Amino acid sequence: MTAPSKTRNWDPVVKLTHWTIVLAILTNALFTEQGSAVHVWVGYALAAILALRLLWGLIGPAEARFSAFPPNLARALRHIGEIRRGEKRDHASHNPLGSLMVYAIWSCLGVIVASGIVMAGFPPQAESREEGHPAAYGDAEYGEEAEEGGEGHEEGGHEEEG
Repeated sequence: MTAPSKTRNWDPVVKLTHWTIVLAILTNALFTEQGSAVHVWVGYALAAILALRLLWGLIGPAEARFSAFPPNLARALRHIGEIRRGEKRDHASHNPLGSLMVYAIWSCLGVIVASGIVMAGFPPQAESREEGHPAAYGDAEYGEEAEEGGEGHEEGGHEEEG
């Protein structure tokens, strides 16, 4: 009889970032309108959580660090052979296929976040409302501005209603 394998228990930061990223993706995919203020801010939150997870890969516990699951195609191919042969090997963190998957997901999320920032811009500063600019995309017309190129607004702020 073999000893039961140790169940991996991920640390709270890994769990928090994993499920928050899932929630952000589902929220933006299913519940927000593309280009809306909520969609943009969920994207900023996703960027922050992804940045936290990447930072945690440098300073977190051993099994959460990048060094615990380096991407390696040759190891991943060997792992496929092990699976086919029915061999089971314990890994301190992700197995070789899992590590490739993790890096692929992070890369895709990075591209999605970067393209969203290119389209929406960086978050405006809170004091910009005092200067007459819509802070934090709080205007209900934000989605229309993005589509119409901001028609109806002057350079320094909203047009005065007459």
